[in-house]
Amino acid sequence: SVWAQVSAGDRHTCGITVAGRLYCWGSDAAGQLGDGGTNTDQGAPVEVAGGRKVWVQVTAGGFHTCARTVRGQLWCWGSDFWGQLGNGGANTDVGAPVQVTGGGGAWADVSAGYQHTCGRTLGGRLWCWGNDGSGRLGDDAAVADRTEPTEVAGATADWRTVTAGTFHTCAVKRSGRLFCWGLDSAGQLGDGPPLVGRHTPVEVAGGRTDWTAIALGRSHTCGLQRSGALACWGWDDAGQLGDDAAHADQASPVPVAGGPWRAVTAGGYHTCAS
Repeated sequence: SVWAQVSAGDRHTCGITVAGRLYCWGSDAAGQLGDGGTNTDQGAPVEVAGGRKVWVQVTAGGFHTCARTVRGQLWCWGSDFWGQLGNGGANTDVGAPVQVTGGGGAWADVSAGYQHTCGRTLGGRLWCWGNDGSGRLGDDAAVADRTEPTEVAGATADWRTVTAGTFHTCAVKRSGRLFCWGLDSAGQLGDGPPLVGRHTPVEVAGGRTDWTAIALGRSHTCGLQRSGALACWGWDDAGQLGDDAAHADQASPVPVAGGPWRAVTAGGYHTCAS
């Protein structure tokens, strides 16, 4: 097959072909492969069950997967322990796609984190669901898990992209401004000291209006700017910020040498860019 998109989760991987067919492989402990089978690990791609319409985006999370169809429908499968499938059910793992309920319109973007999921509707509104530990859903000051989409605080319709990480979430507005929320243990929210977790969006330090893409690791964040410049912040114990050999955590963006860069992606403890 000719592949059009791929996403790697904690222990599984999924990809969409140019024909719009969706396949997953790897661990299926919670049904995250979505093939409707008996939670059997797969060493080669297996097609996601259901015979859905053409798939256009897939995102693999910790132990769940979500994907969007060409018509803007959103489906998830796998672990639902925290409600991260968004179907309003009884937090029951599902081995085949179930449709996300609510959200207020057709979906234009989706990102699966470790135990939560966030999505943007076509109208630019932003929603999250699942585990709200550390405030990673961004909906209010109270920590409350959600089994259906809950709107991120502010209820604005000007979001352009969203990325859900392990314990934090970041999103870019149409203006190019970047906001993060959730755990800030190592400065991964990027709003500078002191390191304070946020339950609602806080703007990344620097006041830039040219952010285009964001990548979230376990406790660090990297952002790409329109000029091709790349910056990272947060935990640097393994050098994942790419700024120098000191391995010092950073609470606000620090530039990565080289470039211009076109794309960036973050793993748990490392980062790659091209």
